[in-house]
Amino acid sequence: MLALTQDESFGSDATGFAGTFHPDARACGCLTASLGLTIRFDAASSSYTVSDGVNSERFVPGDIDSGQSSTALRVYRHTATNHEYTLSLTLPGTSGALTYQYVGAGFWQRVDFASDGSGAFRFDAFAYGVRTPDAAVPRTGNGNYAIDLVGALGFGVLESLVGSGSLQVDFATGQLVTSGTVRQVANDSGTVVTSSSFTGQAQLSGSANAFAGSFAFSGGDLAGALQGRFYGPAAEEVGAAFTASNADGRAASGVLIGRQSGSQLGNATLANLTASQVFGSETATIKANYTEATGAAAMLASTAQALVVSYNAAAGSYTVIAGPRSTLFTTGGTGGGADQLTLDALGAMRYVRAARWVTTTSTGGITSKTIDAFAFGLKTADSALPRTGSASYAVTLAGALVDASQPGPLALSGSGTLSANFATGAIATSGTATASFTDSANATTSTNGSFTGSATLASAANAFSGSLTVDVLGSYGGALTGHFYGPAAEEVGASAALRDAAGEGAAVTLVGASGSGASASSALRTAIAPEIVGTAGTGYSLAGLPGFGEASLLLTAADREAITSAAGFDVYRRTLAAGTVEARIYNAAAGPLALSYASFAELGVLAANAGTADPQRWYLPFGQRTTADQLPRTGTAGYAGLVFGSGSVAGTAYALGGTSSFTVDFARSNATGTLAITGSGAGGTRDFGSFGFQSAGLSSGGFTGALSANGGTGSLTGWFFGPQAQEIGAKFDAVRTLAGGGQAVLSGATLAKQNR
Repeated sequence: MLALTQDESFGSDATGFAGTFHPDARACGCLTASLGLTIRFDAASSSYTVSDGVNSERFVPGDIDSGQSSTALRVYRHTATNHEYTLSLTLPGTSGALTYQYVGAGFWQRVDFASDGSGAFRFDAFAYGVRTPDAAVPRTGNGNYAIDLVGALGFGVLESLVGSGSLQVDFATGQLVTSGTVRQVANDSGTVVTSSSFTGQAQLSGSANAFAGSFAFSGGDLAGALQGRFYGPAAEEVGAAFTASNADGRAASGVLIGRQSGSQLGNATLANLTASQVFGSETATIKANYTEATGAAAMLASTAQALVVSYNAAAGSYTVIAGPRSTLFTTGGTGGGADQLTLDALGAMRYVRAARWVTTTSTGGITSKTIDAFAFGLKTADSALPRTGSASYAVTLAGALVDASQPGPLALSGSGTLSANFATGAIATSGTATASFTDSANATTSTNGSFTGSATLASAANAFSGSLTVDVLGSYGGALTGHFYGPAAEEVGASAALRDAAGEGAAVTLVGASGSGASASSALRTAIAPEIVGTAGTGYSLAGLPGFGEASLLLTAADREAITSAAGFDVYRRTLAAGTVEARIYNAAAGPLALSYASFAELGVLAANAGTADPQRWYLPFGQRTTADQLPRTGTAGYAGLVFGSGSVAGTAYALGGTSSFTVDFARSNATGTLAITGSGAGGTRDFGSFGFQSAGLSSGGFTGALSANGGTGSLTGWFFGPQAQEIGAKFDAVRTLAGGGQAVLSGATLAKQNR
């Protein structure tokens, strides 16, 4: 598209709307449609001819309106006393907004004026260009595109739509999601009338370069269709056309065009999301109405349905789509006043995550809640799923319950095990469950119960289905669906929509990781972080040590090395046939930061056959964790603390130090913070600078989120400790390109206590 030298006719993806605009700005009665439209370039005359099969119009260089044209847009104009027709085309380029090498956007507008001053109007928007051949469209990996949105909206008057965002596609599954922000701009004044988010999802054809799906903006108030293709020799760019309308007569049409941006490779783990990615999943959905005067609850539905989660690495945002509902969530976990997204802390998991999406509306004295409980992440490939052996997973249950006993949803939590026999496909799960309700006075009541379920693994795919029953306040049962996650089924995730005999219901998730004990197949033993519990007096119990046959290892006073222990840290060492375990445990009473509930261990494991290799190393916060029902629901708190850890730059090792600070808004369920990291070692002292932290919500007594800095990225997972969340213990991993060259690789822990 940079230099058109030959005659060429371009097919396009085109949409439009038509109606009549009146001098008194009454509703235009506009209607939207998708249409077949072609645009032909004639090299000899440098002209363009557009045709929709009924109407055709030719625009030549002499028709260019220099006053309306810009560096990104060329506008052709035909005018007469009773009509005005224009063609606007984006200009080609290799950088900048709207200027693309292989794809272009066009807008063909026609208005015919009547004697009463009204105008019969038609607006057609289309994306066209040099399409990627069908055979060259990728069928593996991910695509991430930065996009521009341009279009128009008609109602009483015509207004412009301008926006930007991202488009992600999983080429293996064909799932495509786009999201961003759009501004509605008054054409007469150029002022912004309103701003909102847009979302869209589509399915890429399995054999052709074409995708189609749905599109919405203004909180779903305007909704319609999306259709498009990839452009360039290897899908370097993308173009699509959309429509959106409302029964009140509003109608919109426009285009999305963009180029590849950021990593196209996807992510290795959920603990450090560095690339944009689309995750397909299922969700359990419950809908309930609550009468505000009495608190009475009425179930509307309890269903299971497909769900798509799209992560935008540049913005740190999530787009979640389930059926006709879709919301763009910023890093604070909110998608507007009606929607809230909660991402449970990863804990020891790396490949699957549990989440809940709640939409709350109120009208006529009725509060309506729609709650989605779902698990998403990096699924095990069908071909990589084990078909022999078995594994046991420690799972966590989470979700929401609607019961007539309380004037609002109850929080469901629990823990148990899930066993999978990969040879037979038999899956069984069971455990304990608790339903908790917190009233307006912040008082929490809880009821204990249990859950049990079974399922069958598909013979040729990574998917299982069966049933789950939760017995708490009543007996709730329904279908269970799930998948295994990780390179070799190291983790599991599932969801279930449940009902009881009275019509009340629940939506829950089960997520967990496999252990490395004797019950797990050797092919499933992973580098999932071990766990530690205990005190100096009772001894420290270690579980999940990779390569060790023991279900757990107890370090006692006999294993403490007095000569290597120092003020603030106790060092324990045990050498077994499988290798050597060393635990450097923070002494919360004698350390530089006095704590009552939180501590951490720097754990190193060196296999017996590893020679002089560096040990595997983990930083593990532990102590008296704040339970979910103890977590404050109102107010804010500040925390100040210290950083510990290890790092390296070009092979030079550093012991990390520094400070940390956190601000937690318990009412809005988010946390922010800063790590100021320094290092000391054989290379002297170094300042690795500050990393900012933003959580993705608070859940299950903890939080997780991204670390960011100029030239640096990372992740942090933390937990609250103490009966009132008085302290924080967190682990982090980060990398940073230094100003003088070289890359710093940093990992460690931070401990902090409330200071305000």
